[in-house]
Amino acid sequence: MSSFHLAVALGVAVACTGACTGGAPDQVIDIVFDVCQPFVVNAPEADTLQRAGIERALELWRERGVAAATTMPLEGAPVVEVRFADASPAFHGVYEDEVGVIYINSRLTDPETMAIVVSHELGHAFGMWHVSSDDRHSVMNPGNLEIAPTSDDGVALVEMWGPCAPAH
Repeated sequence: MSSFHLAVALGVAVACTGACTGGAPDQVIDIVFDVCQPFVVNAPEADTLQRAGIERALELWRERGVAAATTMPLEGAPVVEVRFADASPAFHGVYEDEVGVIYINSRLTDPETMAIVVSHELGHAFGMWHVSSDDRHSVMNPGNLEIAPTSDDGVALVEMWGPCAPAH
């Protein structure tokens, strides 16, 4: 079983356990990355298309004020790893917050769609929860494959982390 399949199976099992036992769902994102501090997005096994999707996702977040992220090694900086694995088309990606790893479905082949999915999962890594499409358009809408980080998503990050100092 691939890491992604295992992560999906585990997520389903945990969700079912909470629902079946009456327990509350996980209300804490355990590992979050401060958008105002340097951090590395590492995808050592990504192919050219996947790396382009990650770079585009970082570009989309930079447009919303997340300027400290890089794909280049940076000594002492925290690392969020991105892994690609084959999964059902129903699953686009997942952020495993207990270990700080993003899993993306390797069946995604459209670069812009991949960038949106990576952006969404990075949003979780930044501490963002899903936003109902009934409330507003957001990269954090569940199942989103089209909406890039919006100005409201940028505002949500400022509310969470405070304004970031300008990069020097």
